[in-house]
Amino acid sequence: MSLTLKAHDITKPWQWRWLLVESGSDAPLTDHQVHLESTSTEVQAFLHTYEMLRWGFIARESAQFEDVPCFDVVQLGRFVGDLALGSSIVRAIVERAPVTVRVEVPVGAEWLAPLPWELAYADGQSLAARGDITLVYDLQSVPRSPSTKEPVARAVRILGVFSQPTSTPCPILRQERLHIERLARVLARSRRRMEFVVAQYGITRDQLADLANDGEGWDILHLSADTATGQINLQQADGRPDPLSSGDLLDTLEPIRRRVKLAVITSHESFAATTALVLQEIGDSGAARSLSDQAWRETTLSAANLEPLALDLARRLACAVVAMRHPVKDAFHSTFNERLYQQLLGTSASVDQAVASARYAAVNGIESDPSGMCAPAIYGGSAVGLAITPPQSKPTFDLDQSPVAYLPDEPDQFIGQNDAMTAASRALAPDSSQSGVVFCGGTGKTWCASELAHRHKEAFEALVYWQFPNGRSFADGFALLAEAWERQLGRYGFSMVQEVRTSNALEAYLPKLRVLLRNHGLLLILDGLDPLLTESGKWRDPRWPDLVDVLIGHGGESRVVFTSREIPARLEPPLVEVQRIGMLSRYESLHLARHLTALSSWLSDDLPLPSNSLGASRREVALKILNIWQGHPQLLTYADAALSDLANLPTFDEITVAADAAKASTDRSVVVPDADAIQQTLQNLTNLRAAEDSS
Repeated sequence: MSLTLKAHDITKPWQWRWLLVESGSDAPLTDHQVHLESTSTEVQAFLHTYEMLRWGFIARESAQFEDVPCFDVVQLGRFVGDLALGSSIVRAIVERAPVTVRVEVPVGAEWLAPLPWELAYADGQSLAARGDITLVYDLQSVPRSPSTKEPVARAVRILGVFSQPTSTPCPILRQERLHIERLARVLARSRRRMEFVVAQYGITRDQLADLANDGEGWDILHLSADTATGQINLQQADGRPDPLSSGDLLDTLEPIRRRVKLAVITSHESFAATTALVLQEIGDSGAARSLSDQAWRETTLSAANLEPLALDLARRLACAVVAMRHPVKDAFHSTFNERLYQQLLGTSASVDQAVASARYAAVNGIESDPSGMCAPAIYGGSAVGLAITPPQSKPTFDLDQSPVAYLPDEPDQFIGQNDAMTAASRALAPDSSQSGVVFCGGTGKTWCASELAHRHKEAFEALVYWQFPNGRSFADGFALLAEAWERQLGRYGFSMVQEVRTSNALEAYLPKLRVLLRNHGLLLILDGLDPLLTESGKWRDPRWPDLVDVLIGHGGESRVVFTSREIPARLEPPLVEVQRIGMLSRYESLHLARHLTALSSWLSDDLPLPSNSLGASRREVALKILNIWQGHPQLLTYADAALSDLANLPTFDEITVAADAAKASTDRSVVVPDADAIQQTLQNLTNLRAAEDSS
């Protein structure tokens, strides 16, 4: 069912008459006269809903919050339901549920749309907490032209623009992207076609313009705004940040207007905000206080920019817009986005229905967020009944065609290293003057290489991954590489094993390889090269320098990614981009822990552990583990897995031994097992502990 809510007789702010009518017939149902003072504490609380409901500790610590009155969600909801929207209006809407209410926003009164009218209470709950009521803000200044949009063609095409963060990126950014990519795979299995193209690391305005004007068009635009500013930040050609105003962004995206039907704008809480709350949870009030003002400034700026961006998108692109009014907690953000796209593309629900379902799932999720329920808003009358259905496709099942078949899985969490990933992405670009990337350092190199390859796999004809295996001699490396390349590229007729058996054969083969790399865009990853190098970084096998010269000197669009603790000989700027991967900071480690299931739970839990375990509270254990493994993202994930098994917890001494071995990886004089070996060591320790306990 569809109703229309109109604002009549607006004489001045907070004085007008609501009229609720049946859509189509315009038969009046009820009305309500709004007569409020804009300076009243209730109105001010409504205008500052996000700050008031969400911030708790940060709000109290910030002097800028002193003048904002404090209401809880029930008090505010009753005010909106009784006086601002009107009890008769709310009651009529609830009685007709399930229903979509089209809120007509007159020209000149656009300030009404960003306000969270969904907070209105009725029958003990807000409209936002229900899954059967949706408000769509129909701005009269936005042209309605859904019939002129080009239809979905061979696939539903989604262009995802992920803002370059101005502060350390959060793991939720990757989850947002991975959820949509996973849905694309699920739809493919059900023979429905969807394409999701991502613009992320190191994207410039020109590159974004090329994507927007690719000729085929886009059905959905997905914008992930910067957490600290609410804007879309790209990069200039020299690597400097390039924040886009909404006008600049829309000028760049103008070509997608002809086909785009829906824009989605998401924004989650900033690094400073989340970290401040984690620090407060673990009792570090001093450090939390130092971040609170920064978090407050980012919150205010982000919310201020998100609202006009959403309205400008609706006007300029003449499409429906689903947008967050303000940043939301990660759990809400993740649940809402995943459910939104699953409903929209997986069940062919209309936009208004999909938003209602997604909001209900997020509001009633595991981690409550009172401010989250009023965050999602729908702008544009075309959203009512708008369905974007992926077309049917033929089933495909070809193991040989997977570009990432041999590549390590993407890390479950990936945080930090934003500058390194941006520089590496520029090096992989087709017009780059560089031929590859070297990730060096003591930790996180493989994760960076894998993340980079997964993000750029579509830009290359083929992707080839090889990691020097543990326990093999450096003398075997050349032959093992040839076998791996031939196995992964064999379907293209590539051969190498026989070609490199002798020095003469190799000398004759390398010019052919050079031509292949120059004429075909291949992405090659050579991981874990340390056993092949001397302490000074020189190649132990004399055949490697000649191969390396070909890999980086072909002059074509193929690219190579190398990982090692030290920079291998002949792999130096300007032909390659060298990025030293450093440790995570304390704040980054805390932020990562916030997104790891066990560590996140233990950090906020004072319950004592069983007497036969570590003899401390969960929080003390989590903090000690963070202190031991701070800066090592992969080891923190192993610790998180270990904490999931209370019966087999290793002792602190055992954890420390494994951690010390990992940290020694930056010292070339110490032989250290790789990450898999460390994980196996931990497992052996826990198994031994369990055996001792049982005996």
